Amino acid sequence: MLLQQPDTTTSKGRRDLTLLSLMYDTGARVQETIDFTPSMLRLNKPATIKIVGKGNKARLVPMLDAQTEHLKNYLKENRLNEPFANIYPLFFNSRKEKLTRAGINFIVQKYIKTARKENKMIIPEKISLPLPQAFKSYAFASSRSKSGIYPRYFGTRIHSNHRDLCQGGFQTETPSHRKGIR
Repeated sequence: MLLQQPDTTTSKGRRDLTLLSLMYDTGARVQETIDFTPSMLRLNKPATIKIVGKGNKARLVPMLDAQTEHLKNYLKENRLNEPFANIYPLFFNSRKEKLTRAGINFIVQKYIKTARKENKMIIPEKISLPLPQAFKSYAFASSRSKSGIYPRYFGTRIHSNHRDLCQGGFQTETPSHRKGIR
């Protein structure tokens, strides 16, 4: 529902759709999203994005086809697919500066407010960024498993039982030899 909110007839709306869908598709943190550059993208099959996280640790995350199309269109529209644009920020404000945490929070909250007007039952009254990492890992892994990509590939294994799911609980487990990759 959130990804249906941006007005794709405007350049800001297309940027916001690309930003929101990339954050959801990859499970990237806000700061990781701020730091994205075009050089971190590989849009050929299999499409991946290099995410540099805490401690300057990098990981490659595969992207779904729909996300790849959003990115290709966004890059072309903003001339970020040119060789000279490799180090530019992937997402920027009207002054062509890198988005800030507050900027991304504003974008997300704007669409949450719009979606809540459409259906108050689906969107909670209060949502804050950043979302707990365990929730993002769960949402990310769940969306990937529905797409036929096994969550363990990403180093996150989901444990739940019927009682946990009914109560909205879950646990994630990262194998000890891969603790630094999340």
